[in-house]
Amino acid sequence: MHSTLYARPKPAFSIAFVLFLLFLPHVVLAQDIDALLADMDTLLQQAHEASRTAEVAESVSEVKAAADAVFTTVWGQPSGLIGTSGAARMHGWKTRWHTSGEEFDENHVERHGNVPPAVQEVTLLGIMGRGRAVVKALTLREDEPHITHVTASLSNVIGWMRLDDGVTKGERQPRVDLTHVWDAPSHFWNTTADTGWLGEVFAQALNILKTDYEGDLTLAHQHAKAMTGLIEKCRDGVDENGDGSVTPTMMEGGLVTALAHAGYAGIMQ
Repeated sequence: MHSTLYARPKPAFSIAFVLFLLFLPHVVLAQDIDALLADMDTLLQQAHEASRTAEVAESVSEVKAAADAVFTTVWGQPSGLIGTSGAARMHGWKTRWHTSGEEFDENHVERHGNVPPAVQEVTLLGIMGRGRAVVKALTLREDEPHITHVTASLSNVIGWMRLDDGVTKGERQPRVDLTHVWDAPSHFWNTTADTGWLGEVFAQALNILKTDYEGDLTLAHQHAKAMTGLIEKCRDGVDENGDGSVTPTMMEGGLVTALAHAGYAGIMQ
């Protein structure tokens, strides 16, 4: 399994915004990056094992239990949907993006507060939380060899979105920026690398958990097999341009590629 468009300028305060984010007290230290990457590898392997188990499970309930295990690897907590129905248990936006919100406009902070995220330790936030923390920590190192290869490959897995800011009525407010890579090829916006392959895994696990199979184990197995393929894409990447190789670039590299280039960059021993 191991296997030009114009650039639109960003507001001047975005550089300061990024610097602020990178030096928040809960930002990952450089020496922790290798451990987080190794954790991501372990968790994705666990997700793969659970999904393969679901493919041959002897009951629909066992398929759903395995899907919940996959769900848990994504965000570090179970869905809360085993034996029940309704909405999945999810973290709030501050926890998902690992911020207190205090980097935004003081009026915004006054209204909404600057309480730290409910979960401040990224090791409790599954693959997604670890991946976002690593990408954030590497942002100021992108002039070093191989670093952009690591962040591009990780971004394909967790999504290219970034927590940024936008101005409404003269006030800086939090925004999830889907288009911060202004010069991305137009084809990129039609691929699932845009919002991240891991999001597909999450969605398929949720689909399995919410589907009333009415005893149709064959259909549940089919859904599990599709989930396995999505997990493998996160790990192995995609040969998007059909040249026979997976490169550490937008739309291609997966976690295996990110780990290899982290080694080349001296991040992982």
